[in-house]
Amino acid sequence: MTGTGRHWVVRETRVHEVIDAALVSYVDPGMRPRPGVARSSTELLAAAGSRYTYSANPTAFTEAADLGAHRLGLVGVGCQASVPAVAGARGVPRVARRFALVVGLLCSRTFTDRLFSDLLEARPGIGREAIARMNIKGRLQVWSTPDREAPPDFELPLRDCDPFDRPGCRYCPDFTAGHADLSLGGIGRHADRTFVIVRTERAERLLAAMESDGWITLVPAEEDDPAAVALVRRMASRQRARWPGEGTVPPAAS
Repeated sequence: MTGTGRHWVVRETRVHEVIDAALVSYVDPGMRPRPGVARSSTELLAAAGSRYTYSANPTAFTEAADLGAHRLGLVGVGCQASVPAVAGARGVPRVARRFALVVGLLCSRTFTDRLFSDLLEARPGIGREAIARMNIKGRLQVWSTPDREAPPDFELPLRDCDPFDRPGCRYCPDFTAGHADLSLGGIGRHADRTFVIVRTERAERLLAAMESDGWITLVPAEEDDPAAVALVRRMASRQRARWPGEGTVPPAAS
């Protein structure tokens, strides 16, 4: 695995003039994600949170261009974080050059909407329209309130979610979003920290500047949470085995 594992903690929100806009995911009622453009810290914070059905964030490129944004950031899972690199390699440099920062998200899979209709809504608890927040921490956790101090309304074993995997995700070899400048994930023993893999010099410079300004705190993950580093390595290695010629692709979900 390339890069350095770090934790970061955000202290406050400012602008470093790195990008004009970011391609992100917003969420509508019922945990329905949609691609969108964020042009301010307020809009970025409105896009925060985890959702586990797919949002094609790069498709917001046209909207961002129409708004006059020239330096774009992209936040997305591995298949999306590869878009700028693929655009450059496939002879579309004008698109590739627009991306000033790519933030990848650690991802093993996303789910289809059947997760709601055939699993969550079929069990006692809360219907899709009442779901305010979801998370995966060894189990699928569901809340009816955005309060981050509240316990989950209910939890389900991840194996119960297996039939609802998005089919393409079963073939993805890229757990850590390897084409990103930096990759983020909620892995580790600290619930209030984010695991960070730094891959490029511009990401290293950006994080150093943010720490110098007091916006974040960086802690070496190898020292502070070696178990999280080991887990990321295991998951990345296992998923990488799906690459053609390197292992066996798991069967598609029914």
